[in-house]
Amino acid sequence: MRFAAVLICSLVAANAHEWRSRCYQFRRDWVAASNDAERALEIALQVADEPAQARALFQASLVAERKRDWLVARVNAEQALELFRKQGNTLAVARILN
Repeated sequence: MRFAAVLICSLVAANAHEWRSRCYQFRRDWVAASNDAERALEIALQVADEPAQARALFQASLVAERKRDWLVARVNAEQALELFRKQGNTLAVARILN
């Protein structure tokens, strides 16, 4: 029971960091957006949740693109694309390819 509660709390935290990264991107605060995307990815990796990893990687790729760090943006987007395809999430695949 305790493990399930920790897992749920971790997933909520990863989701919160991912959405906060989006908010910082809207405000053009690239450093804060990058930090939150990285934190979301760290948490998602710790709990081994692939959908959360894919979403965090996608946000990290968007931030890197805005910062004109093309190589990092491409690597993150390709990793997110692979995870989204593995999950069968065609909408997210289309968003990345667009």
